[in-house]
Amino acid sequence: MIPRCTLLVLALLSASVPGRAQCPPSPALVEAIVENVPAASEAIGYSVALCGDTLALTSMHPGTTAGGPWSVHLFDRDAAGVWGEVAEVTNPDGFGVYFFGPDLALDGNTLFVGDPTDTSWEGDSAGAATPFGNGVVHVFERDHGGPNAWGESQTLLPPDPTSSFFGVSVAVDGDTLVVGASSGGPGGAGAAFVYTRLPDGWRLAHAIPPFAGASLFGADVAVGPGRIVIGAERSNNDVGLVGVYEQDASGAWVQTALLQPAAATAKLFYGAAVALSGDRIAVGAPCGPVSPPNPGRVRIYDLDSNGTWNLTKVVKPKVALSSGAHFGNDVALDGDALLVTGPDEPGDPAWAFFRNEGGTDNWGSILKHTSAGSHEVVAIEGERALIGDPGAVVNGLVAGAGYLYEDFSPVLPEKYCTPGTSSSGCTATLSSTGCASATDPKGFVVTADGVEGGKDGLYFFGTQGRQANPWGNGTSFQCVAPPVQRCGLLAGSGTPGACDGVLAQDINAHWKQQPAQNPGAGALVQAQLWYRDPLNTSDQTTSLSDAIEFTIVP
Repeated sequence: MIPRCTLLVLALLSASVPGRAQCPPSPALVEAIVENVPAASEAIGYSVALCGDTLALTSMHPGTTAGGPWSVHLFDRDAAGVWGEVAEVTNPDGFGVYFFGPDLALDGNTLFVGDPTDTSWEGDSAGAATPFGNGVVHVFERDHGGPNAWGESQTLLPPDPTSSFFGVSVAVDGDTLVVGASSGGPGGAGAAFVYTRLPDGWRLAHAIPPFAGASLFGADVAVGPGRIVIGAERSNNDVGLVGVYEQDASGAWVQTALLQPAAATAKLFYGAAVALSGDRIAVGAPCGPVSPPNPGRVRIYDLDSNGTWNLTKVVKPKVALSSGAHFGNDVALDGDALLVTGPDEPGDPAWAFFRNEGGTDNWGSILKHTSAGSHEVVAIEGERALIGDPGAVVNGLVAGAGYLYEDFSPVLPEKYCTPGTSSSGCTATLSSTGCASATDPKGFVVTADGVEGGKDGLYFFGTQGRQANPWGNGTSFQCVAPPVQRCGLLAGSGTPGACDGVLAQDINAHWKQQPAQNPGAGALVQAQLWYRDPLNTSDQTTSLSDAIEFTIVP
């Protein structure tokens, strides 16, 4: 169950940028999010959502009578960067005191709380005539009912009275909300419902029926601009299937793909968790055969230019786990960053993976979080990730917590400064691939394209910051503040008089050969290309490219 938040600027920070280095981020635990007054058996963190400077965590209160009442705690970060609890919301109608918030979605000042066993809409005043009701979704708004209050502004009821577990999954993207109802409905297989935000509230826009052979359709849902992903984990002898839907010109949502594992092993529960980020989908399949042990897998799909979803990676646990570890029970995805839970294993780890770590299109592990509970959930947005751990010990009490990590955005080199113009009108511009590392012996290649053909050159770099000192008459600039270090001379390529020269340097390999020049991990480095050009417009015998700035990882 993956809460989504549509802060697109943050999402773009973690998108792949062609021609620029994709260094793995270095996530760090910044805070354990707990209640103002932690209580024993509070179990906060059963589900989580984050959006900007607001977090939401469900508390399941398992130590109280009948396992309830559940509630949702909201936290804000103040101007000083301190997180604090600002509100707690409970079931407004008093029915279905448990299973309030097994899935959450948060977008700006709006919180959606799934309540899949609520029976109040049926008129059951006692709330007990039916042990598992059809469900509702509660919509809460900040400042509704008073300043800083989170009040209920709307209750969404199941449009189809035969549907059950309405609200078992919720996902939001701007003005589009998707609600899963994983049982009942057409053929008893479940359904999903799409709502649109209008001036007078959220209104039903479309009902998505299950595809043929589906079971538990809507157990998890994800939504992005113009696209919805729906998991049906009990389909096909519990192997599982996932449907992909896109909005057509009329505004209707139509199925465009059906994803399934290549090996139809029984009880994979493929689609128990789904996540969507742009043209990439992550599907969790947390179960597998006992022999050989298969603790679960997460499959990554990317959309190609022909509109086909291709399986590009099967992500596995980074350590040996038992067959009951349920790796992939929950997943979160944002660009090139992936979070996966693996509960029901000693230490109950959750992992973070990053694309291109350990090789092109590989998903390498960059973080292992060890928790105390047996149920973990994850959410990610841009550079920030949240891991819910309802079994966490706080002040000696099993009160639960949310663990907030930051620095999940990739470390991207930044171009700056103005290149000079050569005698043939060429402007040399820099790009990079790989990752600048203090220890890797190769792999960070800086390339200058558009160099005057046949001209030799070299790269130089420094750590004293940027500058833009005029080079000659001011049509070119020295962009790296001194003192600087020089790499070796590179032989020119291309055709004299043309702008087809290319000069490339593996900076990591240079540092391997010249360790005294290595600035070390954490250093912010500026680099530029110098090349021979006696007739360039700056009235110098040499010309300069633009510059690039990057951070060195360990």
